[in-house]
Amino acid sequence: MAFEEIIAGFDAVQLAALLAAFIIFIYIVKQAVQTVITTAMVAAISALFPFAANYAGISVPTDINGILFFTAAGVGLYLLYIVARIVYSALRIAGKVGRIFVPSR
Repeated sequence: MAFEEIIAGFDAVQLAALLAAFIIFIYIVKQAVQTVITTAMVAAISALFPFAANYAGISVPTDINGILFFTAAGVGLYLLYIVARIVYSALRIAGKVGRIFVPSR
């Protein structure tokens, strides 16, 4: 069955809903890919930290355990930052909605 035949079976409201769902899907995938790329960059930078610290004169072990520790710590802190940003945004939205229902004194 051709794409045109499938689309011809929808009315205007269904086409608008399909288009909106497609746009939302593209946005979510874009955000997910962006987050994965940023997490990979944070992991790479965190893995380089022991070498930079040794270069600066701070004694940090540069064995595999040290590199994995700093990589895990960097990614964990970045994911904690993402969760904190989501919670902060949700609370800001809840505060704005709350101002609508609760009059200020």
